[in-house]
Amino acid sequence: MKLIFNPRRSNIQNLTLVSWNANGIRTRVEFREFISKYDPDIINLQETHLQPCHHLSFPNYNLYRSDRTFRGGGTAIMIKRSIPHHEIKINNPSFETSAIKIERPNNNTVTVISAYRPPRKPLLPQDLHQLFRNQNYVLVAGDLNAKHVSWSPNTQQNVAGHVIRRFCDSTGFPLSAPLEPTHFHKSLNNTVIDMAISKGMTITEVSSIPELSSDHNPVLFEVSLDNFTSPALSTYAFPNWRIKLKLKIDFVKTGKILNTPPYKTQLNKLQKEIKNELKNFHRAQWDKKLSEASPDDDSLYKIVKHHSNQNSTLHIPPIVGPMGLHYSTKNKVNLFADYLESSFQENPEPYDDDFIERVEEKVDDFMHHNSRHHTAPLTSPQEVMDIILKSPNKKAPATSTIELLTSKSIAPTPVTATPPQERPKDPSFRQSSITSILVISPHPNLSPSAFSLLL
Repeated sequence: MKLIFNPRRSNIQNLTLVSWNANGIRTRVEFREFISKYDPDIINLQETHLQPCHHLSFPNYNLYRSDRTFRGGGTAIMIKRSIPHHEIKINNPSFETSAIKIERPNNNTVTVISAYRPPRKPLLPQDLHQLFRNQNYVLVAGDLNAKHVSWSPNTQQNVAGHVIRRFCDSTGFPLSAPLEPTHFHKSLNNTVIDMAISKGMTITEVSSIPELSSDHNPVLFEVSLDNFTSPALSTYAFPNWRIKLKLKIDFVKTGKILNTPPYKTQLNKLQKEIKNELKNFHRAQWDKKLSEASPDDDSLYKIVKHHSNQNSTLHIPPIVGPMGLHYSTKNKVNLFADYLESSFQENPEPYDDDFIERVEEKVDDFMHHNSRHHTAPLTSPQEVMDIILKSPNKKAPATSTIELLTSKSIAPTPVTATPPQERPKDPSFRQSSITSILVISPHPNLSPSAFSLLL
């Protein structure tokens, strides 16, 4: 155990924490720019996909990892070196965890846990209690893969969501989740599954940040460690319409039992209130999103992409350039601009003889290797007529089923290529010429050159 202490940050009052499911941290090179931009005190990471042989470090941060020995998963927690802390180990059957204790005066240590629950692993209530037991200040933040209408209205609830909801109801621990989705799926609805459960502290702000290239958005939590008042049971950082929605569900259950008109009247009134509040809520969220969108970053692009296909937010891979991978929209645009500029430059000398000679050599070489030579001998009209006369009368050489007897009765007038100025204008001549061609072609004994001669 290593204790890291810096007197300048010995009395921590507020923390900025970011929780992010990286889905492979080694490939997210843009993460360093994100750290420089938001400067969080603590970063909880899930699905790092690291193994013990992999090296990873960030300036000014200490990194503590819990790696898998097989594919996927893994958690980590990063904390600024200026904050006094030490690492702790937590073994929990339901979660993969990385954890630290922050040292504060009077032994008021704060436990911060980066938690990841794999989607198919059962969540047991006693495992949740273990994370908070015998501690006064605890913050669990991460990808819990828990779905419930309380924090993700447009989702299909799962067992883990119900377990966490009942846990918060029974203990009174606040659950904080953003209003915007945190997980984006290409075929299912976007959901909120990245959240935090706290004990002995207040989370004053939660937001889902539409940045980085994982299928999860990073979630930012502003945490106040002082002036904490123990919350009432079922405290959630959600708007009022969700509370009314729960009340509506209770009314429906009661109305089914009693089946009385007064309950139906109250239920209809409550339904209208929920509808109006939802409408106002979505309008306010949309106005806020538009006001914060800017063409200087990729926020405006993500809004357009999200609304063009709400159920399919595809990951856009980076582009390889001369200096390596490019992730941001700005770098990609500059890379395309440089490439097009280099590709469409004008010749330094419009009449450079050497350049023109090289072009002509290339063209001549191409034409020489791609020209077509006809080696078949030419056939005269008399040979064609001899073939027709020697063929059986009832044979039909073409799909038109015209027998050769008809062809033999046509006057032996050759079909020749006449200059335009000498061609007769009589329509009967043109009709007889076309009829001759249709009758003759395709004859099994007629070579392509003969037919070309006729045409």
